[in-house]
Amino acid sequence: MGATDEEYYKFYKLGYEAVNEVNEEMRLEGNHKILVGHSPPTTGDAMTRLDKILGLFSMDNNITKRIDFISWHEYSKPISETANREKVIRSLMKKHGLSENLQLFITEHDPYHGNRSVDQLEFHTLNSAYLPNSLYFTSILSPGIIIFPWVLYHDRNIQTKFMWFDGPNEPDTKAFEMKMLPLGASMKMLSKHKGREIKVNNSLDSNDLVIASVQKDKIILQVELLT
Repeated sequence: MGATDEEYYKFYKLGYEAVNEVNEEMRLEGNHKILVGHSPPTTGDAMTRLDKILGLFSMDNNITKRIDFISWHEYSKPISETANREKVIRSLMKKHGLSENLQLFITEHDPYHGNRSVDQLEFHTLNSAYLPNSLYFTSILSPGIIIFPWVLYHDRNIQTKFMWFDGPNEPDTKAFEMKMLPLGASMKMLSKHKGREIKVNNSLDSNDLVIASVQKDKIILQVELLT
C-alpha cells in the first residue's frame, strides 16, 4: 500500500495490542500464548526497512509492546548474502537494544527469481540447484534462521500451484494427476538425508555442492551444480 515505516508501525502496534488482549482474555500463558512477529514491509530493501522498524519499536514507550520473532522475505539475493543474514539481523537487534535470542524466519525465499517469460524448464531446474545450496549454507552460517522455501514467482492465479508439483489444484485432486517439478525432486532428495552427515569441503565460492550422509549400510550422495 506504499506506507511509510512510521505508518506501517501503527499497524504493528495495533497488532500486538490485539494479541495481548486475546491472550489475556483466553488466559493463554507460556507456550500456549499467541506470538507476535516483527517483520519489515516486504517492498524495498528488507534489511534497511527492518533497521527502521526495530528503531521505531525501541522508541515505543508502551510497556506491553511485544516482539517474539522476526520474519522477512529473501528474493534474488546471492547465496552468500542469505547465508550470512543472521549476523546482520543480530547486529541490528543489538543496535536497538533488543534481545538477540529471538527466532528468525525467512517466510518467502528463492535464490533464483526470474520472470515467467524465460524457459520454464530452465527456470525450475536452476531453482532446484540453487535452493539446496542456499538452505545448506544458511543452516551452517546462520543456524538461528528457519527458511520457508517458496515462492518461485508471483502470479496471483498460479503462484500456489507450480512450486513443487504441477497439475490440478483442487481438493479432490488425485496423486496420479500430479507430476513433480525439478524443485520438488530436489527437496525430496534433501529429505533422504536422515542419517549421519558426512563432512564435505563445500565452499560458498564454488559452483557445486555435495551433500552426503550415511545410513546403516548405504551412503546417500547429492550433487548440485550451479550454472
